[in-house]
Amino acid sequence: MNKQISQILKLSLGPFLASAFIFFPDLKSYTAQVIALISIVTIFISLNQKRLSLTAMSFLISTVIFSTGGLSSPVFFLTYFFIFTLASLNPPSVTLAYSLIFTLFLINSLNSLQSALTLVSIPFITPLAHYIGKLYQDNLHKQIQIELDDDQIHHHEAKFFLWFSLILKHRLNSIIDNTSQLLSNPSLSYSQKQPLKSIKSQAKTLLKSASTLATDIDTKTDEN
Repeated sequence: MNKQISQILKLSLGPFLASAFIFFPDLKSYTAQVIALISIVTIFISLNQKRLSLTAMSFLISTVIFSTGGLSSPVFFLTYFFIFTLASLNPPSVTLAYSLIFTLFLINSLNSLQSALTLVSIPFITPLAHYIGKLYQDNLHKQIQIELDDDQIHHHEAKFFLWFSLILKHRLNSIIDNTSQLLSNPSLSYSQKQPLKSIKSQAKTLLKSASTLATDIDTKTDEN
């Protein structure tokens, strides 16, 4: 819970700072410089963390929207993209809280029915964003599980080939060689040789079957 509150506060810092463009219109003359600076900071933080900084992105998108008209901004659609991104990476409570806080900061830019509908659409789109984000997370987890299963298959395949090459194959060949030597002994009677021939034959059959199985496993694994 504390982690979620911390995340909400960090994300809300973006619209809080960017709202200065609404409350202090004179700042709009510095819009280009501010956006350029925030963009550089966002890129630097993301590269340093080796992942997208949601806090920096929140500040950047809020600044762009608040400085270009708020609810009437031509790039207001960036808000929806950001909410969908949040929903795919955070619990529903974080996404919903951010949406509501972002909506509160935009109230001052209400000037028409169209802007009112745009404002109301923000919290209402959050459940849809969460649903799509959940589907994305589920698919991602399934893909990770499939990759883990593939790794386990390759691990067991390697163990099987090692066991077949170093143990089974060696011992079967040893049985075949030993029985061949015993069968070459002329002092053995016919009744004594028959069990040895059977053992030799079964060992050869088992070795052939194991070799065929190893080949089939190798072929099917390569196909997958």
